[in-house]
Amino acid sequence: MASHSTLLDPAMNPANLAQLFVLAALWGGSFLFIRVGVTDLGVAPLMALRVGIGAAFLVLMLIVRGTAREAFRTMRRRAWPLVVGILNSTLPFCLFAYAELTLSAGVTSVINATTPLWEM
Repeated sequence: MASHSTLLDPAMNPANLAQLFVLAALWGGSFLFIRVGVTDLGVAPLMALRVGIGAAFLVLMLIVRGTAREAFRTMRRRAWPLVVGILNSTLPFCLFAYAELTLSAGVTSVINATTPLWEM
């Protein structure tokens, strides 16, 4: 049985640290790619491409897990997943891409990192 202090303060092993660095590189790199791509493609097409790639990956994962039929059935009966996707994903991505027309990628990534502070 694990002690109480182990559950509250788990040690970070090297694999966790490597995963954290990969996640940080992917997350931070996306703002750099948005900054580069928004001037060539425009705000809406670039974010449509980004959200479309993410949606295609999620659909692929649903198919691999064998739960795609249930998920699509739920989405046909209810419109709220589409509304939540637009409000929580597409709209903020478009606003960040629009901001990157004038701000640097570093500034927008720091602004994005303050999201938990706004939710308090």
